[in-house]
Amino acid sequence: MAPLAAAGLDRKHSGTMCASPGWGDRAMTDQHVKGILSTTRGKVEEGLGKLSGNKLEQVRGKARQVQGHAQKGLGDVQDAARQTKTRP
Repeated sequence: MAPLAAAGLDRKHSGTMCASPGWGDRAMTDQHVKGILSTTRGKVEEGLGKLSGNKLEQVRGKARQVQGHAQKGLGDVQDAARQTKTRP
């Protein structure tokens, strides 16, 4: 068994790795990954802004979170389109 398969990871449509147990048959597109990373980065920026009292950093963090949610939504649309295209 390949090391990735043994770890519960496999490559899906775009070559992006995703953990099989949580996603089932759904693929994690590049936009999903970018969205998750942007959202996480935004939460960190917002938190650092709160700690330091920097309002601009808080706003940037919130904006990055919105961007991340939009990217993830785009990934959902791409995934839905791919599933419709592959169904008979």
